[in-house]
Amino acid sequence: MPRFFQTVGTELEPLHLAGVDVWKFEWKKTGERADVSDPVHGQRFSFEVWHIADREKIVRFAAGEFSNGVWGFYVER
Repeated sequence: MPRFFQTVGTELEPLHLAGVDVWKFEWKKTGERADVSDPVHGQRFSFEVWHIADREKIVRFAAGEFSNGVWGFYVER
């Protein structure tokens, strides 16, 4: 599943994907993983793929920690 880098965020600071603040919803694992690269340092990671649902939409994304409390988020193309 192709992905591209979306953003970096720190834990619990507002972060929106597709108009939804990811920290305000329970993340559910999809059972998939995404191989991604840190856009600054080029380090490779294998992040879980998650989904969250608000009343209007479901948002799927790969996310994981680049370093302690610093998260990278990737969305489907």
